[in-house]
Amino acid sequence: MKKNIFLTTAFLKIKNIKNELETFGFIIFSTFLIFLVITISPQLLFEIQPDSNDYIINNGTRKSLYALIHILFEKFEFDLIFAQKVILSFSITFLYYALRKNEINLFLSLIYVIAVISNIYYTSYSKTILTESLFFSFINFGAGMILLYAKNNKIFFFLSGIIFGSILAIKSVGPAIAIPFLFISFYLSMKKKDIKSFLIVLSGVMLIIIIESSYFYSKNSYRDSVFPAVILGKVFIISGSDNFDIENFPEYSKEILEESSETFKKVNKFLNKIRNPMLKADLAADYEVIAQYQFLRTIKSDDNLVKKFQSDTNNLLLIIISNNFFDYLKISFTHYLGMWSTGAKFIFLDNNITQIPLASELNNASGPMNLPNFKVLTVAQIFFLFLLLALTFLSFIILVNIFIKKKKVNLFLIFFVSLIQTYILAVSFTNIATIRYLMPVYPLIIISIVIFINNQFFKINKKEEISNDSI
Repeated sequence: MKKNIFLTTAFLKIKNIKNELETFGFIIFSTFLIFLVITISPQLLFEIQPDSNDYIINNGTRKSLYALIHILFEKFEFDLIFAQKVILSFSITFLYYALRKNEINLFLSLIYVIAVISNIYYTSYSKTILTESLFFSFINFGAGMILLYAKNNKIFFFLSGIIFGSILAIKSVGPAIAIPFLFISFYLSMKKKDIKSFLIVLSGVMLIIIIESSYFYSKNSYRDSVFPAVILGKVFIISGSDNFDIENFPEYSKEILEESSETFKKVNKFLNKIRNPMLKADLAADYEVIAQYQFLRTIKSDDNLVKKFQSDTNNLLLIIISNNFFDYLKISFTHYLGMWSTGAKFIFLDNNITQIPLASELNNASGPMNLPNFKVLTVAQIFFLFLLLALTFLSFIILVNIFIKKKKVNLFLIFFVSLIQTYILAVSFTNIATIRYLMPVYPLIIISIVIFINNQFFKINKKEEISNDSI
């Protein structure tokens, strides 16, 4: 009897080891294949972008985690671009593995992989000196860890914290994604009555925050931000609105606002004539970039007045929100739509149009790209409009099922759709529209669609919901 038990136990251990080796081999092989695809795929972005230098010199307006990683790779003479491609490839494979572990249909899981690696704009970031090159990977790892959260151990939870902390510490927008990851981690921990697992996650997060902060303050005396420039952009754009009343603003600011009002009234008049909403949103984002970084260089006001204006951005934003809130909402939702534009100005803008306001400044509002032909851009635009409609549909279905029909909805579907919408809205209300800012959550949009389709058509038992997977 004892001999049989021993043999059975030994057999199970050998079987588990065999399964683990097969899984490890699959992950390595898949990562290698995806790496090859990414390497040979066209590169739409130049390795060095206009803001690359800010991220590697530990600029006071940027997070310093990427600068630290860059320096470490230089010190040990490792190829950072090569590593970024490997890490992205591994993160895509890891998320695929997590989907399969959650019984997502094989065909749908493969669709996720194909949709991600065929997006050459997304994969091009792994070949650049930008925070996005690692930010994308951290988000993929984070999503995979949430999908596997209920079935893991202390080391896994600590690594999850490291990943969530890295998302938080690598970009200023990181909290919009890291905080939802922490919330769902806490929820899953409480659901299985294991608060210790969440505390382990927090320890990993705190470790990364301490490392990033220590390195940052070793090079800088205080943290700065690009947010004041963002506020200036919104103030100047709204100053061109018909509802703008200069009398609501401090006396010192009126000279500058009179100039901006005159300039951006022409811009708004031009934009209002454009019927194509994607083109309008794309151009609106570029004009706001001009308002953020170029406009103040062209005005005739005294330098001291300009400095005072720049230092009073928080007060100016409060005045705008108090008196032009609907204008602020309007441009924010325009940016929400513009996040899905794959380059509408290249596809739809008629080169024969004359009297485009600030035409020369528009040429400097976007970073350099190796653009594909217009047919490819058009197909990509149609695809992203489909994703927008799909995300809107999923959001609507979730709200109806939870609040009206009172039906159970897959927890992961709720989480990913909520995270995506929270992130996009946060960016739209605090910055401008660009598809670059949509890319971090692009794989999450795909897996949200995949999870929904899987639950509708491929679930083995539609009547029974696994407790960890639904609320």
